[in-house]
Amino acid sequence: MTVRNITRALAVLRTLLRRELVDFRRDSRRMTFVFGAAVIYILMFGALYMPNIVKSVPLVIYDEDNSRMSREISRDFGYSDAFRIIGYVDSEEEMRALIREKEACSAIHIPKNFAKDTLAGTGGTVLFLTNGSNIILTNVASASASNIISHYSRQVAVSRTALATGMNEGMLRIRLAPVTLSLRILNNSTQGYLYFFVIGLALVAFQQGLLFSVGAATASEYEKGRTCRYGSAAILATKVLFYWFCAFAAFGILLILAHVIWDIPVKAPLWCFVVLAAFFALAAVSFGICFCCFFPTELAFARGIIMYPVPAFLLSGYTWPSAAMPLFTQYLSVLFPLRWCSSTVRELLLGGGSPSYGICLVALALLTVLFLGIGYPLFRKRLSACTAA
Repeated sequence: MTVRNITRALAVLRTLLRRELVDFRRDSRRMTFVFGAAVIYILMFGALYMPNIVKSVPLVIYDEDNSRMSREISRDFGYSDAFRIIGYVDSEEEMRALIREKEACSAIHIPKNFAKDTLAGTGGTVLFLTNGSNIILTNVASASASNIISHYSRQVAVSRTALATGMNEGMLRIRLAPVTLSLRILNNSTQGYLYFFVIGLALVAFQQGLLFSVGAATASEYEKGRTCRYGSAAILATKVLFYWFCAFAAFGILLILAHVIWDIPVKAPLWCFVVLAAFFALAAVSFGICFCCFFPTELAFARGIIMYPVPAFLLSGYTWPSAAMPLFTQYLSVLFPLRWCSSTVRELLLGGGSPSYGICLVALALLTVLFLGIGYPLFRKRLSACTAA
């Protein structure tokens, strides 16, 4: 390629980029979609998950035994941050009714003769009842209730043995429970939902806004009958380059807001995010162009692409592990760019690295080639038909 050809190509690229910028500024929707969607989601869902943990689950207590031991159990539940006692009931029917009417999420029933059976050595049972329709509340409440009852059970065993033998309670705790669990959770020590959910939701909004904008820009070329003396390859390459840069910038804004406003840690080196953002933005832009070229108008494209974000998020493996999905959905998820970005971004932010980082980059590069390989012939065909008409 000669210097003259390079100069001519750069002049064409500069002209088309200027035209694309004019269209981008003229159609305010495109700028709003690219830069606004992710910002709105990171602010809105960040505020929603700001408490970071679930606590104060509404609890009712049905104490049928009304003994010292039953009152100690009620006290322990009241001291727990996980629960908020909203009242005491006098029957199991009333307890179930409060859960059914969603005034309470959980309940404990301490049966009659609980203390008597416990002290007699036959064992006492505490019923913990919870509404399983909300799995997050169920998991938090069940785990906390199990810990409270286990701790109380050990304490009763230690106290009774110390009373019978005269041994020191501290030594008895070690003898009766010689194995203890030392729990250390890496990367999200508080198991906060802010760190877990918000980035994934913001990435979904970011990708969807980008797809809407890219689709509008692509469809406008053949839907409105625009004529251009430059070839379809140059037009398409310009759109890829322009929206790749916009997506790259929006991705950076998203991460900055997550770190500055919600204090989400950024443990990986900056270059890891830069490279991943570059590959993901390119794959997402290519997917948007390819998908748009299957539709004759922007309106038809919008109706089609609006069905994409929920399946893309579910199949990305961000909330439900891909390995636990049916084999068909695992194969299907490979075609979604979000599958190769969302969990990796979270691992980079919270853990400082991702073992699948290189694989994700290769997958995103292959998806870019695939989508452009399918999308370019379709785009050229639609543009040629429009020009001929």
